[in-house]
Amino acid sequence: MPHYYFLVVIAVVLQIFRHYEQKKLIDHFDKSTITLMRFLLPLPFAVVYLTIFHHLLDLKFLLLSATVSLLQISGGICILKSFSKQNFANSMALAHTELLFAVLLGICFFQQNISWLMFFTIVIIVLAIFLIGNFKISKSQKIINKASIFALSSAFIFAINAFLIKETYSYFIKINTDINHTISTLTLFFALHLFNNIFLITYKITQKNLFIEMKKIFKYESGFSFIKIGLISSLTTALWYYTYTVGDIMMVKAISQLEVVLAIVISHYLLKEKFSYKEIVGILLLLIGLIYLIYLKN
Repeated sequence: MPHYYFLVVIAVVLQIFRHYEQKKLIDHFDKSTITLMRFLLPLPFAVVYLTIFHHLLDLKFLLLSATVSLLQISGGICILKSFSKQNFANSMALAHTELLFAVLLGICFFQQNISWLMFFTIVIIVLAIFLIGNFKISKSQKIINKASIFALSSAFIFAINAFLIKETYSYFIKINTDINHTISTLTLFFALHLFNNIFLITYKITQKNLFIEMKKIFKYESGFSFIKIGLISSLTTALWYYTYTVGDIMMVKAISQLEVVLAIVISHYLLKEKFSYKEIVGILLLLIGLIYLIYLKN
């Protein structure tokens, strides 16, 4: 079994904790500030690193990195907007169609070939997510509404971005054939963090509240939340970038569906709630589908 499967699981666990920490900040900061907190901590290291290794960069790599960064921020904003307009379970279920989008994009544009059996298994996994999330539409709610469009847009954007990250990495090693994998991954990591900060800080400047929000970030919990979210997010992001560059994106996205299962198990454990029949069936269906998909792939 490829080693990156286990790294995806670690990234999923860390991502759950990051979401939990970010959720606690919603009443204290706006969405763009919370997003900025994810990327701000590595900024000084990114500036120093890219200054030292600036000779490895060219215009195309920087443009690709800037595009990835814009898509990453846009996807995050879309899912946050969806959360604010409909219930969390529905938004999460729609956001996890990212797996299906990744498969379709891979087949249509990135020369990925999968069997009909694998495709059917992936559809089953996505349906299991909807079952776990207890996805439902009320009589007064349209199936296609703004919240659903935002959630599906987020899924589509993140699916595209996974392939673009891989393409950006491939381009970098193509123009720097003598550079090892560690340096290549670090360069991609710091370049994307630099652009994330540039775009988000620029936005905060246009809102004329940058310095006020920065002061709040460092004062809240004496800066502990800023450091905690920064560290968790940095490690999570590094793992996602690594798995995208070395692994099969379809499998990375498939294994990442474990986030829903782990999140529900943790929430039930902490809140002492019983599992519903739908959740049990959905979890079993997802796990069986995922195990079978790994079997088919390997």
